[in-house]
Amino acid sequence: MTQPNTSGPSQQNTAHNGGTVYANQGGKMRVDNRTYIKAKVHAWTGWAVLVMLAADTVFFFYGASAYTGTQGDSGDLVRAGVYLVMMAVTISLVRRWFRTRL
Repeated sequence: MTQPNTSGPSQQNTAHNGGTVYANQGGKMRVDNRTYIKAKVHAWTGWAVLVMLAADTVFFFYGASAYTGTQGDSGDLVRAGVYLVMMAVTISLVRRWFRTRL
């Protein structure tokens, strides 16, 4: 691996004696005991969780009412697979929503 080109302005991301390095991955960050830096928070995640929970509930009742129970009917398996994928997406959204709130 070669050294980076140093012809431009020099940037160092390491803290030195008396220096400060801030890192933020979301939410509020307290700086200098009084200043708050607010990072971008995904406001849409909460709404997406609510929509997916409603869709999961509706699809669950649809799948339960359309269940045939006959051997060799692939429709039951497809509905169950779609429901499991929807639940995985919902769980992923809930985890993301909790991470942005904590």
